[in-house]
Amino acid sequence: MNRYISLFLAFVSIIAALPLPVQAAPRAKKSNVILFIADGAGFATFSAAADYQTGSPTGLPYMSKPWKLYSCSTYSIDGDYDPDEMWSSFKKQMGNATDSAAAATAINAGVKTDNGSLGLDDDQEWLETFAEMAAKKGYTCGSVTSVQVAHATPGGVAGHADSRREGSRIFEQSLKSGALSVLIGCGHPEYDRQGNPVVGDSLSRNSQLATRNSSDDYYFSADGKKHFLEFNVFGPSKRQWEKIQNGELPEGWEFIEAREDFQRIANDPGEAPKKLLGIARSHVSFTYDDRNKERQVIPTVPTLAEASLAALNVLNQNRKGFYLMIEGGAVDTCNHNNNLPGMLLEMREFNAAVAAVCDWVEKNSSWEETLIIITSDHDTGALWSPNADKSGSLFEKIQFNGKGSLPTYKYFTANHTNQLVPVYARGKNVELFEKCIRGTDPFFGKLWNYDGRYIDNTDFIQVMTYVMGL
Repeated sequence: MNRYISLFLAFVSIIAALPLPVQAAPRAKKSNVILFIADGAGFATFSAAADYQTGSPTGLPYMSKPWKLYSCSTYSIDGDYDPDEMWSSFKKQMGNATDSAAAATAINAGVKTDNGSLGLDDDQEWLETFAEMAAKKGYTCGSVTSVQVAHATPGGVAGHADSRREGSRIFEQSLKSGALSVLIGCGHPEYDRQGNPVVGDSLSRNSQLATRNSSDDYYFSADGKKHFLEFNVFGPSKRQWEKIQNGELPEGWEFIEAREDFQRIANDPGEAPKKLLGIARSHVSFTYDDRNKERQVIPTVPTLAEASLAALNVLNQNRKGFYLMIEGGAVDTCNHNNNLPGMLLEMREFNAAVAAVCDWVEKNSSWEETLIIITSDHDTGALWSPNADKSGSLFEKIQFNGKGSLPTYKYFTANHTNQLVPVYARGKNVELFEKCIRGTDPFFGKLWNYDGRYIDNTDFIQVMTYVMGL
């Protein structure tokens, strides 16, 4: 018996000497990043829209706690942002402005580049975008815009070109690179800017802006007439469109165009395919676009909210998480045209999409696993009070007149400016923005009732990569 006891004790001592089994790590939570970009919207644009909708320039839900408010510099590669220099004269705000392509590159790749360039640095070297990095690590990624599907801002998510006007190339990269699982926007060749089927010469007068250096840059309408289309600058070519119509898509992709199909996927996650290409039945935008008439929502195309929810239901099938960029693209168009009523309509659609997505997060995800960022690529229009360039009322901001009433305003340019743009953020690791502060603009902060601290547009990717563990 003693021998058996000795053997038992020896066995126990050997087992005790072995390393303890490693305890299984708890399953990591999903990590989602949703980036909203109101193209061309500075503080004045966001505030005017909020006042018109709610009666307060800070009345939208994302403009108060628990949301965080920062601002962001957007200057071009050859410029900078100096708060003291910025407000030394009224004209200073007009200089060193980025364009949407360079801004999209800064946001998605973290590098300043030449205006007009997408996904390339100033030496024309390829830059890996956040979506490309995230896809390699098993995340799903997507792009939704209310304008043409391969325009500058959506093109920056997974596109690379030395000119933003290489739309068919950018479109093909976005579809075939493997980085994206959702690509939604406008640019339908069979419908005009009002969402009507193309017949004869009903295309907009802007169609002559199309490039004409390729046989791909035209479309034959039902009556046999040959049309050069602007959409080919920012979307699929004729050859690519024929393949889409024939169902010749990369493996896993499903194509939709009817509003009912966007709504079907938006309303039922069970209807979501693995990959979704959606080109709404409109030539340019989700809204009626005629500069001689009032803008209005086209009833036969999805709203930005519907398109965004459809995208979320596709991307959310990934248990690891996703990245989605959502652009209100025609805000910039309206500010370029100094069309404030049109801008307010576009911001209404943008804000409705934000509200719908926040509701989706609370029902289908959580703020612990999802970060939402709301910002702009640059300011457009220099929107101020009518006398803001006068010595007695220099830099006087627009005068708000309450819910449903237009503010008292004046646009001082039809171009982009170098003003700071707002950043509203909430959710996972939102505190990381504190580590990205580049400086403080006391004057601008006092003007818009915040602390004036700002990051740069190249900092977004640092926060987003941390959230996703890249």
